[in-house]
Amino acid sequence: MKNNIQSCFSFNFKSILIDEIGLNGLEGISLDFLWKRMGSRLSCTLTPKIICKFWNFLSSSQSVSFYSLDTPVPKIDVLDRFTLVDEESGQLLDPPTAIDGPYEFCPIEGEYGSSANYKTRSLIPFELISTKTYEEVVETYGDTLVIVASLEVRWQALAPHLPICLLSLLSPVHYCILELVGKGRGNGQMTIGNTNLTKIVKESKLLFYNRKTLQNLDLIRVQCVTQVMGDRGMKSLLLRLKRFHEPFVKSQPKIGKIRTLFEYLCKQPNYSERNEKMIRMGYLTPHQSKRLQKTINIFKFEEKDEKKKKHITLISPSDESSHSEDETPATPLKCQYKVGVSLLRQAYERFVDAGLKGLTQIEVAQLLGIEFYTSRIICRIFKSKGLVSEFLEDKGRQRTARYIAVAATNEINNIYAEEKQKLLDHVTKNRKRCKSVESETLVKRRKQESNEDDKNDDDDLEKFITEIRVLDGFEDRTKESLINNKKKPTLRQLKFASGILKVVNERGFVTGYQTLSSFVSLDTGEPPMDTKSLKLVLQKLITDDQIKIYKLRISCPDKDRFSLCICPPYVKPNDSLLKDHYAELSYKAQMKYKSPHKKTSKFITRPLTKFAYPRYMKIQKLHEQIVQLVYFSEHKTNFIPGFTSLNELVPEITVEFALGNILFDSERLTCSNLKYSDEVLEVKLKDAPDNIRYPILNSKSLHNSVKLSLKLLAVLGLIQLIRDPTSCAMDEAVYLNFVFYVNQRAKILDTSGIWPRPSESHAALEKTFYFKSMNDVMKYWDEVQAIGLNTTISGIKRERYKFLQPLRNGNEVLENDDGSRFGDGLGPCGFDSSIFIDMPRFWRTFTARYSKPIVVKVLKSSMKYIKGSKSGAKLKRDEAKPVKKRKGNPRPKPIVKAKPLRQKRLTRRRESAVKWSKLDDQILNMLKITVAVMGPVPGSIKVRNSVAKNLLSALDPGKLASLCHRRATFLENNPELAHEKMCILNELRRHTDLIEKYEGLLKVLRVRHYANLPKFVTEAKVPMLELLWIINQIAKTKPLIQQTPCVARDLDEFHDKYIVSSSTHMKVYSLYRTASESQPEMAMLKEGIVMTVMLTLDGEVSEETSRTIYSVFKMHQEYNLRGAIEELRKSGAISAREKILNNRLHKVHFNDITQSSYKISFSYRRRWINQLRSRFSENLAEFMIKELPQTGLKGSSVINCLLFEMHSCETLEIVSVAVPVIVGSAGSLIQEEKMNIIDTEGKYKLKSGLVGWKSLTNLRTFSELFKDCDFKEPLASLTRSFATFDETKDIDTDDEIIQYLDEKQKSGGTFAELKDLTGLDGNSLYEKLKKLEEEGTILLVGYFDNRAVLKKYAKPWFFQIGDTKFITPEPWLTLNNELQYNVFTNWASVIMSKVFDCPGCSFDYLSSSFEFITTRSVQDICEFLEKIQCVELKCMETCEVDLFSDDTEPELIDYNPYQAPTEIVVFPKRNSLTKFSYIKHRLLKGNEGRT
Repeated sequence: MKNNIQSCFSFNFKSILIDEIGLNGLEGISLDFLWKRMGSRLSCTLTPKIICKFWNFLSSSQSVSFYSLDTPVPKIDVLDRFTLVDEESGQLLDPPTAIDGPYEFCPIEGEYGSSANYKTRSLIPFELISTKTYEEVVETYGDTLVIVASLEVRWQALAPHLPICLLSLLSPVHYCILELVGKGRGNGQMTIGNTNLTKIVKESKLLFYNRKTLQNLDLIRVQCVTQVMGDRGMKSLLLRLKRFHEPFVKSQPKIGKIRTLFEYLCKQPNYSERNEKMIRMGYLTPHQSKRLQKTINIFKFEEKDEKKKKHITLISPSDESSHSEDETPATPLKCQYKVGVSLLRQAYERFVDAGLKGLTQIEVAQLLGIEFYTSRIICRIFKSKGLVSEFLEDKGRQRTARYIAVAATNEINNIYAEEKQKLLDHVTKNRKRCKSVESETLVKRRKQESNEDDKNDDDDLEKFITEIRVLDGFEDRTKESLINNKKKPTLRQLKFASGILKVVNERGFVTGYQTLSSFVSLDTGEPPMDTKSLKLVLQKLITDDQIKIYKLRISCPDKDRFSLCICPPYVKPNDSLLKDHYAELSYKAQMKYKSPHKKTSKFITRPLTKFAYPRYMKIQKLHEQIVQLVYFSEHKTNFIPGFTSLNELVPEITVEFALGNILFDSERLTCSNLKYSDEVLEVKLKDAPDNIRYPILNSKSLHNSVKLSLKLLAVLGLIQLIRDPTSCAMDEAVYLNFVFYVNQRAKILDTSGIWPRPSESHAALEKTFYFKSMNDVMKYWDEVQAIGLNTTISGIKRERYKFLQPLRNGNEVLENDDGSRFGDGLGPCGFDSSIFIDMPRFWRTFTARYSKPIVVKVLKSSMKYIKGSKSGAKLKRDEAKPVKKRKGNPRPKPIVKAKPLRQKRLTRRRESAVKWSKLDDQILNMLKITVAVMGPVPGSIKVRNSVAKNLLSALDPGKLASLCHRRATFLENNPELAHEKMCILNELRRHTDLIEKYEGLLKVLRVRHYANLPKFVTEAKVPMLELLWIINQIAKTKPLIQQTPCVARDLDEFHDKYIVSSSTHMKVYSLYRTASESQPEMAMLKEGIVMTVMLTLDGEVSEETSRTIYSVFKMHQEYNLRGAIEELRKSGAISAREKILNNRLHKVHFNDITQSSYKISFSYRRRWINQLRSRFSENLAEFMIKELPQTGLKGSSVINCLLFEMHSCETLEIVSVAVPVIVGSAGSLIQEEKMNIIDTEGKYKLKSGLVGWKSLTNLRTFSELFKDCDFKEPLASLTRSFATFDETKDIDTDDEIIQYLDEKQKSGGTFAELKDLTGLDGNSLYEKLKKLEEEGTILLVGYFDNRAVLKKYAKPWFFQIGDTKFITPEPWLTLNNELQYNVFTNWASVIMSKVFDCPGCSFDYLSSSFEFITTRSVQDICEFLEKIQCVELKCMETCEVDLFSDDTEPELIDYNPYQAPTEIVVFPKRNSLTKFSYIKHRLLKGNEGRT
């Protein structure tokens, strides 16, 4: 008990020192920053004596190490993140630099943590440090000394509640993030802004998964806070260690407006107050109140009381929630697995039970009690079989795939179809509207050409309005479409897209993303969408030309500001809608953002009607000027001291105060046009210029206003009105008007809080003032304003006071100068309840605008088309257009004669007089087909219209290009012509040889003439006419006239012509792989190109080899070569080394042949990276060649691999020489029963043991095991002899296999097809095929599958070299059919490493994993590895799986090279790694210098 009491009044500075060093991680901490951290943690200043005491402990501690750096450590100050607050909003402010100092992400291999100076710093011996004093160390090393804690201490500082064994679960990135978060201590790390986290992980998606791992391990805590960045409040996540985690209430700003508001609400009952009162008291402004309701904070706004007044309440959110919508915890579902029932059957029953709600892959795994990957396979099987449908669900920022049984998806499909139709209806309306607006724009341009002034105004305004085609952050997604995208949008995206188009069309424009999200949310009933998701939908709509976004640049006195307007697609930059909105924003900006430096003008420039005082500020100013005039000035008066009158008062007031008392609405003719300067405002009226003095002195409004103010001062007890003025005057000739006495005493009550309070005595609340100087007057009014604003009047009805103040005689004023007030006393400060000094608006200054300014009127949000008008008619507008006033001398407007209406009617008659025949419509329809075939590009419509005019104007000159365009647009709605167009296009697809020349020709010509549109139109006319003639001939053919089906007449014809094969769209498509249904020439060409390019891997080829390569590829068509090279280049297998264009052509022509050279890409070489190609394989071979000591071996990856594999082969026996032990700080052994968990982690270390081995054979070196291994014969089998096709042998035509292969010709047959054909078992069929291959009747071919082909049809599968030489191309072969050992060993290492990692993998899996190797090459490598006894090859036999079949494992049988690559699996041998490494070493050593 005594120790516990002492621990409450003392601290362990040693543990604190070690903890601070450990929190700084592997980079270490300098002495200067360590003392700052200690001072901040102990809340005191460290004296030299305390520092020396701390140093003596550190210099003798075994838990830390000392290092010397090359450069001094930068100075860092200890800052508190929660004291960096934005003054305006009170929220946390983004610091200008990282709050925990500079940081570089440099993870150290073999160590935990990051350190930029790890390799350059030098360790200071412990003996040297322990012998020096603190002063000597500082003098020697200075700021270059850093202290680094051990790994155990660092882990104890980061996670004291968890064991150190969790380090094995953390990757280097995870630990560096944890270390950086710990380095921030209580400040933590923000995910956005100036934070060091972005130096580790830049992408927010990757950061999410990394921090999620740390959260699941209970290492960090995450809180959502608001941080101001660039004048905008942004939602950010704050990451802190669990030990530094604070409740959300304590994670708020420690200073500023938010803190002041928090402290005030803490003192209120129920921690709540009316929002209106908070604004009135000055704690909040209306704008700040609205922003607080949108941001994440500790305040809750809700309506209370009977009047439904909004209250602000202090709340304490739960610490368990992360305040992040993407981290909502979900309760796992209960497992419902049934024993004895097929897993697929149970899964389907769960889908049916879920109904329309459906199930996700995670929910399926939870319900069946299986792994996630198994549930994913089940979902894919059901989807491929058509049993379930996949729907994408948006939840917060995450998108989840939900699977629903097909039987229950009808309703969802109908909802999706309805929403998609709504979107398409909006798209159709927008397109029609855009076309009509384009025609109106042409008319306006013609008018603007006649009026140059209006045109210049529009040009000037368009400089400030720019269109945005690409939104920030979506530069790589500009080609994604919402309507025509292959990937269907989600239902939520469809609803929001329809809502966006509807809202934008109804309102004309919407300003800002969140405003648009709110409007669409109200319209569709969907929750608001976050900005990033909304911008993605908007970017897709911009790509589809369905909306436009304009950026408005508004010039302000301090800086330029910008506003975003989201508009319909038909709104142009010069649209009056945008002009009006821009003018309104400019006017508001001038009023709100005034220049901070006001320049005093020497001339009278501004009107006097600009200023007006609020009610009680006017009373305060008047009282101050009265007291100044009567008691503290040298003004000569005709009254007894203390008295004055209205006539003497008015000339002595300032011009500014007089203007604040005039109501200019009643005296506009006399005072509204007065001008003044800033210097005149401080001048008294009697000294003002005549043009200002006389109008103001004669103002009735001024005198009446001052009289009312004097009466109110009398009610407040500050003056006394005189009944008999003559008794107060010293001169009988003076004019007596409204005489009063100015009191020198005043009294008020402190009514702060709720008033009235009948239970309290007024005497205790009373405050007395005596005006000896003007400072006393100022203090009086400051006190009145402060008490009034902090008073809340409740429980009484406040009515207007009738100013019933008493009138005094001259001899009674001294007796009544006691500060007594008049009225009911129920108001603030004890005044009458009709005096509203508790309202802030009666104290604030403001600017009055009595003269009407030019205000730009904006269109109403509802814009409708004129009823009965055509598309493109002008919108109805309730407001009149603003009148633009021009500066300078007005000039008379030219008289424009009104155009007669009959001219417009004549034009219409002329257009309607053009008659269109059926042949004209067919020509226009066929021209649309030509554009579709030749590829639509910008300008293709102009070419089409020009060709149509040339053809149709031959018979009717009135058919102009514009009329042809209108007619073609009109014919789009003709279903008969649309059907005819589709029929002709389908027929053209059957005659590709006719249109091959014209496909994509417009794109080629547009690129060639990208800057010369007329030349493009001229050159494109002739090809379009040629294609039109071809289309016309096809339209007259018999199949098109008789409507012959272009696919098949019936199912039998369809199956005869086409092959239906199953595929999954979830599988990644590789351009390197060639489909098995395609022609073999393409796969052969690809492999031949890779084989020849691989010859240049280590150097250039000889001239003779170059000629051979040229002669080899010269035999192939250019079209096939281009296609093969393009697919190899796009897949990343090869890359262009250099490219030389024809210098005679100054522009790129698509049909020009470019001379290019290629090389093996780095992406291809990266596939060779594996463990067996690293130093590991070389070290393993060296250990096998040398004699290995039998004792004293420390464990390593090479030693472990060698000993374990030799032990599995019964070559040796592994023995333990020294077991691992736990030692103390002095090196002594510690017994387990004397330790506990805390001591083990903090004081003791684990000392690794030693291993040995005992030989069971007489071998000196392990390499003697494989000295008899012959690998030359397997290598020779890789270089097959050249195939020849000159000899013709007689074949047995009666054999059913030969008959079948003769029908298939070069496509051949697979093992499965031949097995179904013959009905033989696998072994019998294999023996028969092997016999036919030995006789030279068939050959085994195929690059991505195994096929048997008759020898006479097998030539397309081989790569021809010369006239009679044919080989199967593989990457490691040369043109002379020799082996490139370096290439072969690289691929063999890759395959061996993968087989060791994934035993039982198939040939197809290996080929797909490395992408740039065929299954044929994989099979050759695996056969070589089998011959040298490194692997074992097997084939699988599986039965067909249906919905109700039991789970059965496939049966393994002997290797059959004719089987499909998916059915052949590979297993490693027990000594595969050691044997392969040794043979690889011998192979490379024996063939050095050879290719």
